[in-house]
Amino acid sequence: MWNAELIGALTSLFTVFIWLLYLNLFWNEHKRYNRPFMVIHHATAQDPNASCIFVNMSKEPVHIQCVIAYLNGSHEYVKHYLTGYSRFNPHGQRNHPQLREGPIMPGGYVVLGTFEDIILGRDVGLEENQEDEKTSLQRYLNAEKISKMETLEICVAVIHGQTVNPIGARRTFFIERKNSEIYIRSYSIHTEQMTNRAKRKIVRQWLETRLEPKLRGKEQTEQTAQDQEKYSKE
Repeated sequence: MWNAELIGALTSLFTVFIWLLYLNLFWNEHKRYNRPFMVIHHATAQDPNASCIFVNMSKEPVHIQCVIAYLNGSHEYVKHYLTGYSRFNPHGQRNHPQLREGPIMPGGYVVLGTFEDIILGRDVGLEENQEDEKTSLQRYLNAEKISKMETLEICVAVIHGQTVNPIGARRTFFIERKNSEIYIRSYSIHTEQMTNRAKRKIVRQWLETRLEPKLRGKEQTEQTAQDQEKYSKE
């Protein structure tokens, strides 16, 4: 028969194992619950007039720092920085129309414009009643320009909650023409979350290209020096 000391040791070991299992489950649930999650999608339809929307599904607010659209065609490559978008809080109220960038609350969203606006590089978010060319010829020319593009990649760089280093989200759409109709469809049902270390480097490159800061190429903390004179001597 097993002696009392062996039984006690096995019981203690089993108890430790159970506590470690619960701790692991708790930690995984905590990470899942607090993990930033963002969605980029097209609303209501798959034609160029459909709206492109960025949604903050995270528990914490996210602060938008830049939105980029990359377009690839058979003979053309284009990059647009989107700024004229409209932001809405979870209660459906639009934020100040002149405040283009800023925090998106949990459940809030941003209307980046229609896919036609994004592809053509039209910054129309601030003035919803902007005049646009409505002639048949102009609509035809717009459709021709859109149909020459093959893919559209939308990238959003944000600061999440109280973290320092930026994270992001991106999603790629493909453009096709069938029976004189243009369709814009996503490659995947998922929005890519740019949150791990390797992908954060890509997001940082987006921002460095956009903002052209003096300090480049490394992760930062709250203690990162901001002394302009120091960097001006390098």
